[in-house]
Amino acid sequence: MARSKQVYAIIGLMVLDEDYRNDFFADPHAAANQLVGSLTNDELAQIMRIAGESGVTVEKTEYVRQAKDAFGNLYAFLKCPSFPCPDPDPFEA
Repeated sequence: MARSKQVYAIIGLMVLDEDYRNDFFADPHAAANQLVGSLTNDELAQIMRIAGESGVTVEKTEYVRQAKDAFGNLYAFLKCPSFPCPDPDPFEA
């Protein structure tokens, strides 16, 4: 599959915007079109894979939960002022 600036833009916004992330997993095609306009067949196939519509080996709801968590964790990492982030809990055993 070819690389696409449109697909990168969608992934980037999914990292930065939790509301967009939720919209994307609810209706990936509509969310993608709203952000970048029409997509080629190759781009649409990539978007549908990211959404868990194809190529997923676990239950889709579990995949979506894991993907949302991963995007959220990446966002938290990017917003972190210093390593490690978040700071470890000193009372956690």
